[in-house]
Amino acid sequence: MTISLAFHEAAHAVADVRFGFNCAGVTIIPNKEKDTLGCALALDDDHFSPDGEINIDVGRKRIIALLAGYAAEVLLPSLSNMPERKRLARLGASSDFEKAREVLRTLGLKPNVTSWLKRARNFARSEWCAIEAVARELLDAKKLDETEIETLIAIADGEEGAL
Repeated sequence: MTISLAFHEAAHAVADVRFGFNCAGVTIIPNKEKDTLGCALALDDDHFSPDGEINIDVGRKRIIALLAGYAAEVLLPSLSNMPERKRLARLGASSDFEKAREVLRTLGLKPNVTSWLKRARNFARSEWCAIEAVARELLDAKKLDETEIETLIAIADGEEGAL
């Protein structure tokens, strides 16, 4: 459970960074007040432009970021052949799915996330090295800040001088 949670939250964090949503941190420490097992803290969590207009491109990225956690979790090799685990992953991501539906409704689109799951899976596959780097560090540290996340992504990307 902890490994899948780390990959779930790491995928949210990587998506937030990649899409410019200003990820302030990520944790796999449960929060009883918020009834969460972990969370990625995106500071730019809306899909509106500064003038209040709906920004469709940002909204689409937000949907993928919301579904990236579930997508990464079910892409884990240890879970790929476990239908019951996939069901539990979907149950654990139910608030992510509801938030994605809310964004779709705001954008004037049908609140059906099925087609967006494929996009989220494609994102998770293409960002697997960065997701894995963040998840592995998260398993040890339990909590990472913005700088740590960005450094891990830079290392996964092979950026010179990332350390």
